[in-house]
Amino acid sequence: MASEKLSPELTKSRMKAAQEIDFEVDGVCGEHVFKTIDAHCRAIGAPHPFIFFPLLTVIASCMGVKAIFTVNEEWHEPSILWTVVAARKGEKKTPACQRLLKPMAKLETDLRNEDDDNDKAPSPDRQPQLLVDYFSFEELHSLMSRSGCQILAIYDEVMTLYQQLDLYKPSGSKIDKTTLLSLFNGSSWNRNFKNNTTGKMENTAFNYSGFIQPKFLIDMLQRDDQAGFYDRIMVVCPPEISVPFQDLQVPMPADIVQFYAVFKAIRDLHQAGDIIRYTFDEEAKKTFAQYHDDLQDQKSSTDDENKRGHIVKGITHLVRLAGILHVMEQAFNAIAGNLPLTRDSWNTIISTTSLDRAFSIVSYCLNQKWALMPPSFSIDDPQRFLQTNANKIGKFLTCNKLPIPTSFAVQNHLVPPMPHPITGVIPKQPNVQTTLAFMNKLKDMGFGDVEVQSSPNKRQCNVFRKRKYNELNETCQNDLKKLKINTELYDQVFTNAPNPNMAASTSQQPSQPNASPSRSQ
Repeated sequence: MASEKLSPELTKSRMKAAQEIDFEVDGVCGEHVFKTIDAHCRAIGAPHPFIFFPLLTVIASCMGVKAIFTVNEEWHEPSILWTVVAARKGEKKTPACQRLLKPMAKLETDLRNEDDDNDKAPSPDRQPQLLVDYFSFEELHSLMSRSGCQILAIYDEVMTLYQQLDLYKPSGSKIDKTTLLSLFNGSSWNRNFKNNTTGKMENTAFNYSGFIQPKFLIDMLQRDDQAGFYDRIMVVCPPEISVPFQDLQVPMPADIVQFYAVFKAIRDLHQAGDIIRYTFDEEAKKTFAQYHDDLQDQKSSTDDENKRGHIVKGITHLVRLAGILHVMEQAFNAIAGNLPLTRDSWNTIISTTSLDRAFSIVSYCLNQKWALMPPSFSIDDPQRFLQTNANKIGKFLTCNKLPIPTSFAVQNHLVPPMPHPITGVIPKQPNVQTTLAFMNKLKDMGFGDVEVQSSPNKRQCNVFRKRKYNELNETCQNDLKKLKINTELYDQVFTNAPNPNMAASTSQQPSQPNASPSRSQ
């Protein structure tokens, strides 16, 4: 990763770039979920991501080790999600945390009271817990061992956890950090104690969420992440909002679904029996394959090892998020409709709707990281560009249309993941601007020209007009050989009869290298 010296100006510019990326919570959750999130945010004057992202982690923790999200026979993901929200001082971080901590603390108290009613109740120092804040890893192991091998941590300043990893026990901090990395996968955890005893958990579910000041997050993402710690975290930096006191909406609406009821229902359902295994329906499997391959293409398009790690973990997050969203929606809807929540009635099949929402969230979080990290994407090397995007370039150069409008290329998935020419952010789907950047790159390589075409409705758009094979230079002809495209395949579009209507409606003029189409996105 190309490292830059972090100045207050650079930190502010990256934070601003992240905050300008559009994301609407109501587009990735259902009516009842959003209504509850919106009510809590209006009560404290906080943006929706302050509640939404920590909520996802809490839902994951309520399932704990009793849920598995299955892609195929060999690919299973645990119910573990680490989320971090970047916010400056004074942005309602603590009130947002309390909105989720209080119902979880009440649930923990109720569970302990149930144990107290039992004649064989454990001593106070051996009672199970749902929440943890400060801990040594010996204490964490002991706590999780007596708490169903799972625990949740929520911090209004998550640097508390990160500083503990760096500063606690200097001689052993690397071991603790390695342990935390393995806990992301729900791995078994063995621990040898000073009294010569050994503790073992076969499966684990350590979930955490919290807030961090943007300057600390940007500094973290600036470093080379050799251990792959930061790519396991979903980070967001939402825009700051300022709500006048008279606009705070209190008391809370009486008709919203209560967090406590949701957390208790999900936990009771999952802890009552064997592990619940969630799978995708047939349509969702097809959609997942497409999303998986899109993310793989993004990984191949960059040499930045840190970004590659983030993208790969984005695929992991995609599976887990789809399952978590499915469970969250189902629980909210059942409680809102006064429906029973039993294992017999519980749906374990994840739909395309949940998967689409999960992909939107993953794409948003990756773009947040790209905005907060040092820029590294480069397509200056033509051979590297050709190698990493060979499949899409081949489809683009052999498509049976001449010329190729930007809209046609977008609609027919002919464009690889490309950074926006201004922001540098890679959108979740290619758009007109990134498609134009792709066309201009092919133009620079010598495959054709980018022109402006007037359509029948007199609107203008950019088109790519490729050259015939015998008009290409030697380098381009060699590039086609690397793409395994022969002369006949490449020139087939020229052998078809041209469309006279298209030709008549075309007014060609050279476009500027960074010209943008006049139509809005």
